[in-house]
Amino acid sequence: VELAMGGDTPALRAGILSALATGCVIVGGFLFLKRQKSLGELRRLSYYRDLWEREQEKLKQKLVKTDITRWIFEGEKIKETDQGSDAKCKEDTPCEPLLRVGGVDISFLKGSDEALASLVVLDFRTLKVVYTDFQKVRMINPYIAGFLAFR
Repeated sequence: VELAMGGDTPALRAGILSALATGCVIVGGFLFLKRQKSLGELRRLSYYRDLWEREQEKLKQKLVKTDITRWIFEGEKIKETDQGSDAKCKEDTPCEPLLRVGGVDISFLKGSDEALASLVVLDFRTLKVVYTDFQKVRMINPYIAGFLAFR
């Protein structure tokens, strides 16, 4: 594989690992791909994987592990007299009613760079759909397992 790839560099190794992660195999020193990927495509995948791994690390540093808002559900009573209770609204943790929840997804058209992105918002109390939006989009970034959010 090293000779076929033009040497052994970290970027090429990452490209080979990326190819293996998508189901490609190495047999007798040859890299067999599901779809024929050029050296340029393998380098492109490696570039994006490196870029997205760095971005994930930056985002991980900003992760908030505790709620900044205490959500109140319908019928729940909050009493100022709750001593030591998690139910008490505090100055540093405002209480807000949970009104809506939303979800997003993206579906890809096989063999195409087109996809359908969707957003659905529900009323939390009734679980009835209050908003939907669907957009046909052209994907410009490659698919790399574990990095769907970056597409």
